[in-house]
Amino acid sequence: MITSTKLNKILFILLLFIACEELSPPTISNDITVSQDYEMYLYGVYSNKNQLNLFWRDYYGCNSYDISIPDINYEATDTQEQTYHYINDINYNPGYYFTAYVSCSEEQEIEYSDSIIINTQEINPIDNITVHVESGGYNDSLTFSHSSDLSIYKWKFYNFLFDKNNRNTLPHYFNETDIAWSSPDSTIEKLDFYIHQKENLDDSFCYVIRTIDDKNYFRDSHIKCGGDFTTDEEDITGVEITSITNNLQKRIVLEWQEYADDDFYQYIIWRSEYENMPEDSKEKRAVVIEKNQTDFHDRRNMFDGKKWYYQIEVENQYGISKISEIEVGTTSP
Repeated sequence: MITSTKLNKILFILLLFIACEELSPPTISNDITVSQDYEMYLYGVYSNKNQLNLFWRDYYGCNSYDISIPDINYEATDTQEQTYHYINDINYNPGYYFTAYVSCSEEQEIEYSDSIIINTQEINPIDNITVHVESGGYNDSLTFSHSSDLSIYKWKFYNFLFDKNNRNTLPHYFNETDIAWSSPDSTIEKLDFYIHQKENLDDSFCYVIRTIDDKNYFRDSHIKCGGDFTTDEEDITGVEITSITNNLQKRIVLEWQEYADDDFYQYIIWRSEYENMPEDSKEKRAVVIEKNQTDFHDRRNMFDGKKWYYQIEVENQYGISKISEIEVGTTSP
């Protein structure tokens, strides 16, 4: 007969055995090994032109993190046990791409780090510019859509003559005309049209409108021309994707050729879940306004074995574009 004292001892031994089992790693019966991840899956987004927001995972319980962006000489140590970091008031050209680094602080002696290429939001340019040439050639007038950027406080109009007989020698400089609007408090009405009186009645003009924000950063519109000036896809050299990854965890990295000519305006990165990338399936993943920025880290909506199809569209200053062949990238299984 088991006494209550013996029963209590047996229960204590069983509980101790169970507790020890809980501290042991689980047994895997089908040769699958389990280990912690060594990458942070660092992810970056912007909320405006002057801010970067970094988010990451932490499997090791770091108490503090070192954050750095060498391009802007930014360094910080975040001592909070939080897996995010906001960088405010970046005084750098909007739309620029940076490489950001995050790691467990050095004194913790934990080799756990990650990096990502991210960008701030570019200045939204004036668009939908239409040139109306008056009969007889005395005046040109422009109509356009304003930038949605609320920090824009000034824009300028530029123009140049183009040579109808030699389209290959179009200049890429502008003669400044007027400052049309200079302050939100200005008495000058914020119009969506502009009239240019021409002296040489037989000449045709091209125009560009520059938007300037409250930090004096600017972005030009596409060049729009009057008269019989026309451009088409033959006037632009396209770019192709040169490499795309299929073995990285929860990310796809793609690289492409740098645009060869001087009339660069922007790259547009398109992606789709469908092999032939039908138009209604395309997502504008990013806009790149730096000509020499020719790689991109895609980490949005990524998981193991995810497949995405990509194209790179390049636009020149005249708004003429050409799109690359389709390439596929996948994450590791």
